[in-house]
Amino acid sequence: MHRSRSPSNMLQNDKTLIMTGLGPRQILEKMQTVPKKRTQTAVHHPGMLDTEQDFDVFWTMLEFNKKMCGQLLEGMLDWLVRACDSKKELPPGLNLTSLLNSIIYLAFFYNYNSRSPQLKYLSQRAAASLKKASRSVFKCIRSLHISEGKMDADKICTLTKNLCTALQSKEDFEIRSSATQAPYESRSGERSFLFAYLYEQARGDPTSLRGVMRSTVKFIGRVPQFLRVNPPATFSLLLSYFQILSSMVTLGARIEQEQLDEAFEKMHQFYYWPKPVGCITKDLLARMERECHLPGQTMRDALSEEAKYAREETRGSVGGGPLQQPAALVWHVIDNVSESTATLSYILRLGAAGSKDHKSAGGHASPLSPPPPPTPPPPKRGLKPGQHSPHMQLVLVVDMLVSFKVPVLPEDLEVLLELEKDDLAMLYSRCRATIAALEEKRAREPLDAEASQSLCAERLGALKRDCLERIQQRKKETSDRAPAPASAKTTIREEMTGVNLNHLLSKGYRLSLPEMRHRAIRCYLQYQFSSDHKSSATVPGNGKLPPLPDMYADIVRAIRGQTDGVVSAHSRKKLTLRFVLMGGDRLMHSFLCAYVRMVLAETSIPMEKLNFEFFVVPTALNHLACFLARHDNWYCHQIYTPFFSDRFLLPWVSVDPKKGSEASKDNVPNRMTRFFASLINNYIYEARQTLNLTVWRCDAYDWNPPWTVGGNKGDKGDDAKRPLPRNLALQRAIKALPTHTFPFFQRIEIGYRAEMARYCQREEARMRQQVALLSRKPEMSRQEAEQLWQLGVELRPDNVETLRKSLEAKFAKEKRQPPELKLRFIKVDLDGKPVKITHEPQYMGFSKLTLTNVPVHDDTDTLPPDPEEPWLEMHARVAPSYASRKSVLNTEPTQHVVRVEVSVRGNDRFSVLVDGQLYPPFDPTEVPSPKSPSAVSSIGYKTLVIDKQCDNSFEQIKFPVRTFFPMI
Repeated sequence: MHRSRSPSNMLQNDKTLIMTGLGPRQILEKMQTVPKKRTQTAVHHPGMLDTEQDFDVFWTMLEFNKKMCGQLLEGMLDWLVRACDSKKELPPGLNLTSLLNSIIYLAFFYNYNSRSPQLKYLSQRAAASLKKASRSVFKCIRSLHISEGKMDADKICTLTKNLCTALQSKEDFEIRSSATQAPYESRSGERSFLFAYLYEQARGDPTSLRGVMRSTVKFIGRVPQFLRVNPPATFSLLLSYFQILSSMVTLGARIEQEQLDEAFEKMHQFYYWPKPVGCITKDLLARMERECHLPGQTMRDALSEEAKYAREETRGSVGGGPLQQPAALVWHVIDNVSESTATLSYILRLGAAGSKDHKSAGGHASPLSPPPPPTPPPPKRGLKPGQHSPHMQLVLVVDMLVSFKVPVLPEDLEVLLELEKDDLAMLYSRCRATIAALEEKRAREPLDAEASQSLCAERLGALKRDCLERIQQRKKETSDRAPAPASAKTTIREEMTGVNLNHLLSKGYRLSLPEMRHRAIRCYLQYQFSSDHKSSATVPGNGKLPPLPDMYADIVRAIRGQTDGVVSAHSRKKLTLRFVLMGGDRLMHSFLCAYVRMVLAETSIPMEKLNFEFFVVPTALNHLACFLARHDNWYCHQIYTPFFSDRFLLPWVSVDPKKGSEASKDNVPNRMTRFFASLINNYIYEARQTLNLTVWRCDAYDWNPPWTVGGNKGDKGDDAKRPLPRNLALQRAIKALPTHTFPFFQRIEIGYRAEMARYCQREEARMRQQVALLSRKPEMSRQEAEQLWQLGVELRPDNVETLRKSLEAKFAKEKRQPPELKLRFIKVDLDGKPVKITHEPQYMGFSKLTLTNVPVHDDTDTLPPDPEEPWLEMHARVAPSYASRKSVLNTEPTQHVVRVEVSVRGNDRFSVLVDGQLYPPFDPTEVPSPKSPSAVSSIGYKTLVIDKQCDNSFEQIKFPVRTFFPMI
């Protein structure tokens, strides 16, 4: 009989785990075993477990089995020592970073016997071996004991010192110098573990918060001495310290006047540093001063800010645990193509990433947080943006009173529950107005912290007494009257049955940010182009719509579910929606198509009443995430490294996106799930900067239009309404609708790479077609059987890179000539003002023609563009046979442009890479016959027009991406 291998059954005894091959020593042996190449598949790679169920059982087991966790940690340390001493090589595909990450992760987040002599001996040997091997010395390996059990303030300060020391080590400066060029190399996740553990421990201990802030401020004063070593790395280091301070302030660290004076003394020297250091320093010190004068105000402001976001209705009882606050809704857009995306979405419990019924997947709730209590019938109306529920209003009022040491007794809470909703809203508004008036007074005249707090306490105490007296007077008058009818106003007590607010008065209680509700929108990355005869295919003033992505219906359905009953045409405040884009370049482009379609033509969504925030989590090659990682040190270590690394922790698992996998029904999220969820939650809450990427459009035509240098004054229609560059008159050369229209915000590329991508795509399709033909044959010759076996080996998933390199080498041997193109573009100066229309009259071949909005690390021939500016960086690399021609693109290959028109000579056609995606889309009919593999059909476009993508108000569309640090 088959026995269930769910975690609840497997944790009953250790012998069962060993018998099923999940013991620590068995896992280590399995990770170090290298299977034969011909039988090696994705799930049998070194460092991976066979099934998702084994993965869940193993990592859940470690949380409850102290002995086995210690054995695994000792085995990994021994493996690390032998690998550093060159006594044992790591299996192919594994790197030392993955092993180091696993050791640090176990040391911080799991229980083990830290006093074990063997463990101490191996940790010392590991540190010595790493130092001897000229590798970065990880502080937590040398002090594994600091992470076990509850940490006091001294240990928290030690952990902060380790984090700060790691940030300013000499090795780190060298790494940062190369990382600004390309963050693709395997890097350690030490800092993500350090900060995640620091953040987790500091949340529950106010004294630890003060210790962390004191240690961080102390290290900030030493930063200027590193300017001579590496100025760019010093800026990133300083911003990292500021991020730690900002997180501690938001958590509600009580800042004393002495601590504030020390911060001013250490940090005032950065006031006049270049942007963004100077601006962030002033803002951070202002927040710290405000928190010193008005305790708890930073968290209350954060909760008020959270009220502007999409959320669930606040219902149910609170009990004696943490306050139940409005849960923030976050939508994850994930693909069903990438294996790494499927794996991480499985670990995060975002649902089965491989389900074919993806149309119904727009509402899968994720168990990243404890399951909510049974929900009552849905309310008729939801909370408006910026509006708090009566529950939260009462909580915030009590928190203001407690923070300023206004005495609040349990009987006072009972009286406050007798308030009506309107009276409670008025009391909440008056308390906020009192604090706002105090801030205005502080702006006019100097007040120390003690005077500010005493004045605010006096005014809030008067409001409390007045409120209690009015309630008592009302109760007395009501008792003398006849019973009120059933339709009379009720108090908030009836709506908050079972709510116990007495724990608000307990010592050390602080408010916290609301829980996240993560929901997944799973999609296949496919496009459907609108037909010309459909009325919905065009938008007045904007021409044709972008491709219709497969995810569009699910995204619209999700947004409508949040706006119905919440946002109306008369709403004053906008509702903000959060989307986590989890994937690579292909997902980013598909989502951009959906976003532009919504902005231009979606009538069922009130787009003018919505704000969007996008969070980029790379699980595949994502050039936008690479750009963020190069310029945002905190994003690099907290998001880019953990999610983009191959086998970030050991043992890992591989989830097939085609088959999919569901977590066990009786399995609660394990420690690894909570760790990755905390990284995303911290990204959402702490990333306060917005990078507004400009969106551009590319209109593609299947014919060559007549070219005119100037426009006709009598032109009418949609094109005549389009805004033209100042002092320039250039109408569109083409008056008909384009064949295809697609938006982009990264880059467009024409030339050698685009044609090579088309060739590789066509050849791979031909190989698959040939496999299908040979497989259907009832009898095969020996030659055909060998050919079928060889094709099967080349098309295996683990040979994707090998096949790509082989096809690229084959394409290079053919030495194809690029198509001859003619260009016309509007040139702008350094301020973005159009200065000249450049018309290249002759056709020339281009090896590479790029229009870039987001810099790529290997772009050495062009100036790095600014993604927020309304112009593109164009670079033209002319083919060698055309290099001697007299042309402006030969003398000035790099140009600042706002509009480009490209046309091909004669009957030639060309392909184009848009944000890494090949256009025109792949068509099976273009695959050449096996009998004539050299017969290649002409696929591509004849004309392209690249211009700004504007909305219906003729303003350029922006794509808002959230970051920790400003992009400089």
